[in-house]
Amino acid sequence: MTEVLVEVEDLKVYFPVRDGWSTKDDRQVKAVDGISLALRHAEVLAVVGESGCGKTTLGRTVAGLASPTSGRVWFRGKDLATLSSGERKTYRRQVQMVFQDPYDSMNPRKTAFQMIAQPLTINRIVPKTDLVNEVLRLFDNVGLAPGEAYLNRSRHQLSGGERQRLSIARSMSVNPSVIVADEPVSALDISIQGQILSLMRKLQEESSIAYLFISHDLAVVRSLADRVMIVYLGQIVEEGTTDGVFSNPRHPYTMALLAAHPIPDPELSRNRHRIVLTGDVPSPIDPPTGCRFHTRCPIARPVCSQQIPPFKDFRNGHRSACHFADQLQSMARLLNESGPASH
Repeated sequence: MTEVLVEVEDLKVYFPVRDGWSTKDDRQVKAVDGISLALRHAEVLAVVGESGCGKTTLGRTVAGLASPTSGRVWFRGKDLATLSSGERKTYRRQVQMVFQDPYDSMNPRKTAFQMIAQPLTINRIVPKTDLVNEVLRLFDNVGLAPGEAYLNRSRHQLSGGERQRLSIARSMSVNPSVIVADEPVSALDISIQGQILSLMRKLQEESSIAYLFISHDLAVVRSLADRVMIVYLGQIVEEGTTDGVFSNPRHPYTMALLAAHPIPDPELSRNRHRIVLTGDVPSPIDPPTGCRFHTRCPIARPVCSQQIPPFKDFRNGHRSACHFADQLQSMARLLNESGPASH
């Protein structure tokens, strides 16, 4: 079995509802509400869902930037809550984060050289005499060439793609085992997206890094991920291999996400079973009872609002939390024939 690098067990991350500086009442925003996962060596695990489903909070907690309300996060068998200061420093070096907006994650007072040299110096990766050469090597590795032209540039002198390349170089500088990538290409033009994804795939293959890849773009996920975890209102509703989830979805929310993603082949687009959502995502302050998706699900039955659906296991680790996972394809076919999907 491949080594498990990061393991999350029943993770909950709640935030108090505030009015200015004071707590408004006893209510809490349940950003992450009982998620468990295992990220293995050199694996790309994608976390997919709509805005506000808890993806970023999950990623920040795994990276050590947010504290769990309950539950546990392990790194190579060690509970993060029990790490000493020295062990936590090692963890922060081993688990790096690439943010959605690299502009906000960069110090406006520092040059590109200083941004990369700082983690190299703090973690004593190379001697000071080799700093420039190591920075130039990292620049070249992420496609910032010629590297000499970027050494003294500040963040405002770089394009969006160049800033993201610099952000990736910074995360790679300390030789991490895991990179949490939070929507790393969503703010970029489509042509630049392809370049950054190719770069991330190349670095992952060369260095055997594991990615926790957060995204709402299914095309991006399909091109990069080994496994996919679909999240709705802070909870996992389906997970499995990328091929398994995309080719045979077992949850209506997954089917709705796939239906919303365009397919360039008109014949395939016409023949796929669609589930179209109505209404808005409920508030994470007071999520629905039973299945949290039932308020928007076109195939919901009374049991969906009354009972939390257990996970049903299919082949190759594919599982889904839906009362009707076994009949989903036939129910979706009936919906297509009756017409709601054409709206």
